[in-house]
Amino acid sequence: MAKKDYRVMLTQKMFKSAFLQLLTTKPIQEITVKELCDEAGVNRGTFYSHYQDIYELLEQIEEEMFLQLQEIFISYTNSPHSADSFYHGLLEVFKQNYEMCIMLLGKNSDRNFVNKLLDYGKAIFLNTVEDKTSDMSKVERFYDFVSGGCLSVLQRWIVSGMKVTLDDMASFLQCVIESASQGFALFVKE
Repeated sequence: MAKKDYRVMLTQKMFKSAFLQLLTTKPIQEITVKELCDEAGVNRGTFYSHYQDIYELLEQIEEEMFLQLQEIFISYTNSPHSADSFYHGLLEVFKQNYEMCIMLLGKNSDRNFVNKLLDYGKAIFLNTVEDKTSDMSKVERFYDFVSGGCLSVLQRWIVSGMKVTLDDMASFLQCVIESASQGFALFVKE
């Protein structure tokens, strides 16, 4: 049984690797199952024994990445960690999954994944501040502004090959978000 599980995992890894490779050169809509199987060195029947179509493979990759990022959010909200360790943890997940990040956040990315991630962060953020202000629309605008800027910086960092160190990126994100939060605190007081 363990051998079968290992073979399944290995086959799925081959499909994911081939899929990520193809997505660096073209959008998902242009990738065929035949092309994916040729790239992976696996036959079409094997592909269909694991996935209904290419979009199911994409969903599986997105879900794996989302769960890893979700763990960082949960860890940060459930126990006292420094903000630096939160940003560092998120960036570490991105770095460990570089090829996935290129696909999920790069030029051929699926906007649904990005929106799911932003919506998840927004729900957590709104939950942490809902008892501190009566005007949640201001809080939502603040989150949209900051998260949009952070996403843009992360996308550029990923697409450029993550040349800036994790520590520098974590410090930058922490500094920008803390500065924006201080300004926002004054705005909400009115």
